[in-house]
Amino acid sequence: MKRLMRSIVSLVSGDAAGRVIGFVITVYLARLLSPAGFGLFGIGLAVLGHLQLIANPGIQLIETRNIAAESGSMSARIGGVLAVRITIATVLALVAGILLPHVVSSPELASCILLSLLSLFPMALFVDWVLQGKEDFIPLSAGRVAGYAAYAVGVYLLVRSSADVLYAPVAFFIGNMVTALALLGGLAMRYGMPRIVWSPALWRAILVENAPTGAAMFFGQMVFNLPPLVVGYFLGTHEVGLYSAATKLIFLLLMGDRILNAVLLPALTRLLAEGSDEVPLVLTLIVKLIWLVGIPVALCGVLLAPVAIDVVFGGAYEGAAAVTQVLFFYVGLTLLNSIAVCTIVATKNEGAYARRMIAGSAVLAIAVIVLTPFFGVVGAAIGATVGEGVTLVLMAKKAMSFQPLVRSGLTWRGVLVLLPLLLTGWFVRTLPVLVAVGVLLGVWGILMTLTQVLDTNDRARLRALLL
Repeated sequence: MKRLMRSIVSLVSGDAAGRVIGFVITVYLARLLSPAGFGLFGIGLAVLGHLQLIANPGIQLIETRNIAAESGSMSARIGGVLAVRITIATVLALVAGILLPHVVSSPELASCILLSLLSLFPMALFVDWVLQGKEDFIPLSAGRVAGYAAYAVGVYLLVRSSADVLYAPVAFFIGNMVTALALLGGLAMRYGMPRIVWSPALWRAILVENAPTGAAMFFGQMVFNLPPLVVGYFLGTHEVGLYSAATKLIFLLLMGDRILNAVLLPALTRLLAEGSDEVPLVLTLIVKLIWLVGIPVALCGVLLAPVAIDVVFGGAYEGAAAVTQVLFFYVGLTLLNSIAVCTIVATKNEGAYARRMIAGSAVLAIAVIVLTPFFGVVGAAIGATVGEGVTLVLMAKKAMSFQPLVRSGLTWRGVLVLLPLLLTGWFVRTLPVLVAVGVLLGVWGILMTLTQVLDTNDRARLRALLL
């Protein structure tokens, strides 16, 4: 089996297992804690998400690329990265511990945030970026599944009623500790344990190299971390619970984006280092596949969202359905954006990536803050989607300057598939949900077959890549 296919199989199986476990935990917590309690935990995780990105300044992209481009040992570099992350996490936790009781008026909310921030320390020890750079996804996936399993056990043992909301971040900390230990164990068995030595010059160099991308990633993750805080400020913890429920459903779909990033960045870096002329053809094919698969998935998701929210989370979360429908379009934009981001970073133009990510995220922040008071929790979702669309335009334009031979992926055959599919979606929207989805998928399959939109060259290139 080729390396790329082996990587995809390992990553998909592990990521799917982890996300399924995580989703089951989320459903359990959402139903047990009620929207208000679930929103309280969501705010704690949102604050953790912001600070974790500061403690992990660009490592996931830049150091993954560095590992992929380097064939020799990087033990000292890895140890230096861990030292930087541990130091920043410690400073952030101390500052938060001092300020939070004075900034947050609710003692319960302050306690939930502080308990959530305990996870900064095990997250600082995550070495998934090393394994990803090595394209060694088996220990990476195993570590994540082990962490999710530990989180599930912790939630089951500690959170037994709505009064136990403060135990949820404790269980989350336990899961992250297990993940950190499993990833370090997998790294040690395959490549040796990294050495953390006193080297301020190395630490400073790592921080300087990663900081611009870290700033961009901080802003880039606003779609998950900022809206809960804005919704909580303007609307309350009940609405935060609705937004969190919607994003958890979307999180399952974003497994595709996670796999795309994890596989494409190191593979693209390797192809560019080898001087391969296949790069623009591969990127064009991936864009084409996203159009052909992403649009029918989004249409089906919009139809299924109300039923899915009711079945999974219960009637108390009915208001999350419209949020989910909006965020399906965010997923499609994110997938396209990831191709542009990987292209820019793989060509070592992280400065260009950082500037565009910050600009797009500024639009996202403004849109979320402006739209939430007027349109409620749905406005927050619309703002996040608008911001992602602006980011995509900025990133795609720059990526094309580095890879001018990449095409949009939209051929006339693709239009013959997608346009009738969109019209079908409009006409079947009043039918029973399962019937409408069945009709959509049937029409899509027929059109894909009749048009032969994936031509002989496409199929040959896919076989060469994956088999």
